[in-house]
Amino acid sequence: YEHFNAAAAAGDEYAAFNLGFMHLKGLSVKQNYTIAKAHFEKAIEKEMPAAYNGLGVLHFNGWGVPQNLTVARLLFEEAAARNDPDAHYNLATMHHSGVGGVP
Repeated sequence: YEHFNAAAAAGDEYAAFNLGFMHLKGLSVKQNYTIAKAHFEKAIEKEMPAAYNGLGVLHFNGWGVPQNLTVARLLFEEAAARNDPDAHYNLATMHHSGVGGVP
Protein backbone atom coordinates (compact mmCIF):
# COMPACT_ATOMS: atom_id res chain seq x y z
CA TYR A 1 0.00 0.00 0.00
CA GLU A 2 2.78 2.41 0.89
CA HIS A 3 4.48 1.82 -2.46
CA PHE A 4 1.25 2.53 -4.35
CA ASN A 5 0.78 5.70 -2.30
CA ALA A 6 4.29 6.89 -3.06
CA ALA A 7 3.98 6.11 -6.76
CA ALA A 8 0.54 7.76 -7.00
CA ALA A 9 1.87 10.85 -5.23
CA ALA A 10 4.63 10.96 -7.85
CA GLY A 11 1.99 10.95 -10.60
CA ASP A 12 1.80 7.27 -11.57
CA GLU A 13 -1.70 6.68 -12.94
CA TYR A 14 -1.47 2.90 -12.54
CA ALA A 15 -0.74 3.29 -8.84
CA ALA A 16 -3.61 5.77 -8.50
CA PHE A 17 -5.95 3.32 -10.23
CA ASN A 18 -4.78 0.44 -8.05
CA LEU A 19 -5.38 2.49 -4.91
CA GLY A 20 -8.85 3.33 -6.19
CA PHE A 21 -9.56 -0.34 -6.85
CA MET A 22 -8.26 -1.32 -3.42
CA HIS A 23 -10.60 1.18 -1.77
CA LEU A 24 -13.50 0.20 -4.03
CA LYS A 25 -13.20 -3.46 -3.04
CA GLY A 26 -11.75 -3.09 0.46
CA LEU A 27 -8.56 -4.96 -0.45
CA SER A 28 -5.94 -4.52 2.31
CA VAL A 29 -7.67 -1.25 3.25
CA LYS A 30 -11.04 -0.28 4.67
CA GLN A 31 -13.58 0.01 1.86
CA ASN A 32 -14.11 3.70 1.13
CA TYR A 33 -15.88 4.84 -2.03
CA THR A 34 -14.97 8.49 -1.53
CA ILE A 35 -11.27 7.68 -1.50
CA ALA A 36 -11.73 5.29 -4.44
CA LYS A 37 -13.38 8.11 -6.41
CA ALA A 38 -10.51 10.49 -5.68
CA HIS A 39 -7.93 7.96 -6.87
CA PHE A 40 -9.89 7.11 -10.03
CA GLU A 41 -10.20 10.83 -10.82
CA LYS A 42 -6.43 11.22 -10.35
CA ALA A 43 -5.79 8.38 -12.81
CA ILE A 44 -8.32 9.85 -15.25
CA GLU A 45 -6.21 13.01 -15.38
CA LYS A 46 -3.75 10.86 -17.33
CA GLU A 47 -6.53 9.12 -19.29
CA MET A 48 -6.14 5.72 -17.62
CA PRO A 49 -8.85 3.57 -19.29
CA ALA A 50 -9.64 1.37 -16.28
CA ALA A 51 -10.07 4.44 -14.08
CA TYR A 52 -12.94 5.68 -16.28
CA ASN A 53 -14.54 2.28 -15.80
CA GLY A 54 -13.95 2.33 -12.03
CA LEU A 55 -15.55 5.74 -11.70
CA GLY A 56 -18.40 4.51 -13.89
CA VAL A 57 -18.97 1.61 -11.50
CA LEU A 58 -19.29 4.06 -8.62
CA HIS A 59 -21.88 6.11 -10.53
CA PHE A 60 -23.73 3.03 -11.76
CA ASN A 61 -24.18 1.70 -8.24
CA GLY A 62 -24.46 5.00 -6.40
CA TRP A 63 -21.45 4.15 -4.26
CA GLY A 64 -20.00 7.33 -2.76
CA VAL A 65 -21.82 9.44 -5.35
CA PRO A 66 -25.48 9.86 -6.27
CA GLN A 67 -26.51 7.07 -8.62
CA ASN A 68 -26.45 8.37 -12.17
CA LEU A 69 -26.77 5.82 -14.95
CA THR A 70 -26.18 8.40 -17.69
CA VAL A 71 -22.87 9.48 -16.16
CA ALA A 72 -21.97 5.81 -15.68
CA ARG A 73 -22.68 5.11 -19.35
CA LEU A 74 -20.59 8.07 -20.49
CA LEU A 75 -17.68 6.93 -18.33
CA PHE A 76 -17.99 3.36 -19.61
CA GLU A 77 -18.02 4.71 -23.17
CA GLU A 78 -14.83 6.68 -22.47
CA ALA A 79 -13.15 3.60 -21.07
CA ALA A 80 -14.39 1.39 -23.92
CA ALA A 81 -13.09 3.89 -26.47
CA ARG A 82 -9.69 3.32 -24.82
CA ASN A 83 -10.15 -0.48 -25.13
CA ASP A 84 -10.92 -1.30 -21.50
CA PRO A 85 -12.50 -4.79 -21.58
CA ASP A 86 -14.48 -4.35 -18.35
CA ALA A 87 -16.05 -1.19 -19.77
CA HIS A 88 -17.11 -3.08 -22.88
CA TYR A 89 -18.80 -5.64 -20.64
CA ASN A 90 -20.48 -2.95 -18.52
CA LEU A 91 -21.76 -1.16 -21.63
CA ALA A 92 -23.09 -4.42 -23.05
CA THR A 93 -24.90 -5.07 -19.79
CA MET A 94 -26.45 -1.60 -19.90
CA HIS A 95 -27.49 -2.10 -23.52
CA HIS A 96 -29.01 -5.47 -22.71
CA SER A 97 -30.93 -3.98 -19.78
CA GLY A 98 -31.87 -0.77 -21.60
CA VAL A 99 -30.67 1.51 -18.80
CA GLY A 100 -28.63 4.68 -18.76
CA GLY A 101 -30.04 6.18 -21.93
CA VAL A 102 -28.90 3.41 -24.24
CA PRO A 103 -31.27 2.05 -26.88
